[in-house]
Amino acid sequence: MRQLSTYLLITLFIAPLFASAYVVDTSYIGVLGGVNYLQSVEAKSTTAMGSVRFKDGTSYGAEFGHQMDDVRYELEGYHFTSTVRTSDKVAGERDEADGTLLFANGIFYPMTGPRYYIEPYFGGGLGLANFKLPTIRVGGVNVPSKTRTTVALQAIAGLDWKLNHAIDVLADYRFIFGARTGFYDAAGVEGKNKIMMHTLNLGLQFRF
Repeated sequence: MRQLSTYLLITLFIAPLFASAYVVDTSYIGVLGGVNYLQSVEAKSTTAMGSVRFKDGTSYGAEFGHQMDDVRYELEGYHFTSTVRTSDKVAGERDEADGTLLFANGIFYPMTGPRYYIEPYFGGGLGLANFKLPTIRVGGVNVPSKTRTTVALQAIAGLDWKLNHAIDVLADYRFIFGARTGFYDAAGVEGKNKIMMHTLNLGLQFRF
């Protein structure tokens, strides 16, 4: 009897707080913003080799997409800034890195069946990254960076909280990798900067 009472309590009162019977088949626009950690810039050339780390920064952007049941496709763009650590700054030079990221993402919701008001999701994206790095010190050598647009990848994992049929609140983590910029070292030799970045975002999606 106690087991039956527990079952009824869960199915009649607790489960409806998280599950919804409606089927998702909507387009949406969204905004997102958060903090980023530009993990490292790995510079490599004939005279300069090493990693430069950055402080935390901010990011913000917008997205447009469509969700059908457990799959979401979207296009997004966002801008970020990060500050160079004091030990790696070059006197008289700007101390901030910034860039623009454009991605086409595919997102999957693993909890099949009825829609849940709070659901995890994961996915990834392929896109373009334009990074503008300041002059930095790598192994005691000043490295002036060139702005360059390259292909980048990102991995995504987060939670989707459906406030109602029209508005979602999202929180996610993203790891961006694969982007590169170029530079000329003290000997005039061209090198490459390999970039990795983490972001934590909060976002709102408006469905229509």
